[in-house]
Amino acid sequence: MLRPEVDRAGAWNAGIAFAEKLRAPVHGGPLAPRCSFPEDHPLYAGPLPLTIAGVNEAVAGFDLVVVIGALVFSYYPYVAGDYLPDGTDLLQITEDPHLAAVAPVGDSLVGDMNTVLDELVKLVDVPADRKAPPGLSRNLGADLPVSNAPMMPNDVYAVLRSVKPDDAAWADTSSWDGVVSALQRRGYEARAIANPLENLTTDSEYVASFLRTVRAPVVLVGHSYGGSVITNAAAGNPGVRALVYVDAAAPAVGETNGSLSGADSVLKKKPDAELFDKLPYPGAPPGANDLYLKKDIFVRHFAGDLPAVHATRLWATQRAASTAAFGTPSKFAAWETIPSWYFISSGDQIIRPTSEKAMARRARSQVTIFDGGSHLTLISHPEAVTAVIEQALASVR
Repeated sequence: MLRPEVDRAGAWNAGIAFAEKLRAPVHGGPLAPRCSFPEDHPLYAGPLPLTIAGVNEAVAGFDLVVVIGALVFSYYPYVAGDYLPDGTDLLQITEDPHLAAVAPVGDSLVGDMNTVLDELVKLVDVPADRKAPPGLSRNLGADLPVSNAPMMPNDVYAVLRSVKPDDAAWADTSSWDGVVSALQRRGYEARAIANPLENLTTDSEYVASFLRTVRAPVVLVGHSYGGSVITNAAAGNPGVRALVYVDAAAPAVGETNGSLSGADSVLKKKPDAELFDKLPYPGAPPGANDLYLKKDIFVRHFAGDLPAVHATRLWATQRAASTAAFGTPSKFAAWETIPSWYFISSGDQIIRPTSEKAMARRARSQVTIFDGGSHLTLISHPEAVTAVIEQALASVR
């Protein structure tokens, strides 16, 4: 079983290599906060149950259970039973001495996740005739559920399949998919983290709290409003060694994101009624509304270098952003002390190159000008964005 410590320690590839050498089924933990093994891998066997009896049944027939980067185990609700079947041993590998101390069964090894997994791959001998398990069976062709029946997992897959476009990405951070994939192919650990888009101060605190769970060194990348967020979230965190701004704002203390788009931005040339659909939202501060870009603005100006069909789908699935997010003054300017890189698309009509160049100049950023593109060059040309991120990564090695 592989759990969050594996991913957090950057041991994703080491975990896969260990599983593939063993040719053993790999379970995820129940209610895992992050994925630690590719769920489309032939060895993935699904999450373990949440009960003592359920885990016992799931591991029946195995001589050894190896729990990597996880508690042994998460149980809820209480269903009585033996922790392990007779004849089954357990080895826990963790970086956390507390998790080792509270394990109710088995032996524990405390150490660095990458080192332990790398050494195990070298040390373990596997019979040449061992066959890999058949893998997890998924029936994604289930019929839609009847209206009065509880929805099972296959029902959810069927409903999503019935309504989503063929190439839709059901994730708030899907704009980063191309960049994240490129970085992971090169062996980097890359994460795309959504922020609430409600208020620059609290959005930055949200990202800062996540950063405290990540092992240094960190290269922090922000796009658009995300540039303002990383400018604040990185402040005071010694683990963040570089900042990368991708068609983004980089405010000084006291500046707002909304003031940095540039005088020639489409956001300054048109009245709000032609730019946005405004909606109230629960708990909003006085005068604040959620903003959705109108279709014409999104397709022609925000995503102008993408095919119209693709841009229209992105418009239809856009996340709302609060007016408060764009009007909150920046409390910090992390670029004053952290080296930075700036990727500027000459075709960006939302945050204009003139404004970005001025921000890059005062931050003493290393600047890359991309000829063309749009505000979503990270989608249309992910390799170009990845190349700049790699420059930053090279600086922290």
